[in-house]
Amino acid sequence: MSILHAMEGSCVACGAAYRLEIADSLNVERRPALHAMLLERRLHRATCACGQEAFFERPLTYVDLGRGLIAQVFLPGQQVELDVCEGLVDHMVHHALRRPGLPPIVHHLGAHVRARAVFGLEELREKVLCLEHGLDDFVVEILKLELILSAIKLVDDGLETLRLEAVTPAGWLEFTVLRHPHPRAPLPEHLRPQRLAAPLSAYRDLLARRDDLAREQPALATRPWCSLLRERFNPHNWTDEERRAGGPGRTLP
Repeated sequence: MSILHAMEGSCVACGAAYRLEIADSLNVERRPALHAMLLERRLHRATCACGQEAFFERPLTYVDLGRGLIAQVFLPGQQVELDVCEGLVDHMVHHALRRPGLPPIVHHLGAHVRARAVFGLEELREKVLCLEHGLDDFVVEILKLELILSAIKLVDDGLETLRLEAVTPAGWLEFTVLRHPHPRAPLPEHLRPQRLAAPLSAYRDLLARRDDLAREQPALATRPWCSLLRERFNPHNWTDEERRAGGPGRTLP
């Protein structure tokens, strides 16, 4: 079921009070309006009469068994505890859908559900957007990699990954460029694209090679956090400063 509770706060700009619903758990089969709120970026957001927007990240569980998705939303930054987070997802799905003694119909659901760890509502939105358009999120991540390799100069400009933004009626996958705040070699602003796109045909070509691609990228294909950023948060790839700070995105005291 969906578990929501009211939260009250004050606008940081004008001090006016506001009230919004915060979710601990979302079952979008029972509350389909919450599915639309997520895709439209209205979930956990409030806009004050003065125009100031408030947005809240918090852990929650997202359930859509009809489309075959269970996702645990962790806070952005918890990727440095990836083994723990993925272990929690494995345990949650095993206990709910895959442990011995459950009815066969439940085991059937468990065999076909996509279990995901995501970090923040934007990652959750991307996974739900993939489902909305019948896209395999693993193949979408590989498509991102191909796009990045085709625009490799953007890596020195701080490109860390891409986030699926939309699938257009004309058959294009549009991605938002996510950048590191301190690029090695920043490009002039007019040469810094905010979005990259690929035709749906490029996705289909990769989908036809899915089994081979999964053998090349086993963790990306089989573990709950299906994201190119897995490599970024692999401790073996951290800089010395990141190791001292406890991981990417953290700062030394």
